[in-house]
Amino acid sequence: MSLENTKLKGKPGQFTDQGFTATQFASATDKATFANKMTRFILGGFQVSSFNKKMYQHLSNMFGHIAHYDIHGFYQTWFSDAKACCRWVENMTNNWLVGIGDPKYTWSDVEKALVEWIKDNQIAVQLDEINTAEERAGELALLQHLQEKYAAEEVPAMDTPLEIVVEIDPAPAKVEAAQMSLF
Repeated sequence: MSLENTKLKGKPGQFTDQGFTATQFASATDKATFANKMTRFILGGFQVSSFNKKMYQHLSNMFGHIAHYDIHGFYQTWFSDAKACCRWVENMTNNWLVGIGDPKYTWSDVEKALVEWIKDNQIAVQLDEINTAEERAGELALLQHLQEKYAAEEVPAMDTPLEIVVEIDPAPAKVEAAQMSLF
């Protein structure tokens, strides 16, 4: 299930360049702009249409992530549904690598700011509630399908043990013996 048409509650980030340190390759303004875009991406429900190459390139080098082959693999791994988003938030908020490094050379200051923002806006709690609701809906749909499928059959009482009959084909023993003769 996806988070399609789901919006999370919270206040979009209002990060400014004063909160970040420039690196050789990115200004403090670049870092603030990215952090603000990430908060909007999260609050918007992690929509694939909002996940672009620049965001992927930054994220694949932050929070202890790896590239996951490409932008599509990364999105599929971390943002494809509520359960994946829960894992992502858990990974970034509990990862000992987050915030390590000198902000003159890394985006560790952005990592710290985003983790603080996620905690302040209770993103993990919201995602957990969405994930629980999605799992429940899926289980209820499966239950309904199974009830419809087996409605005409008499279902044995739960205290009655089911008899399971397994028929064993003797042919595999012959195949195994033939294979062993190869050695």
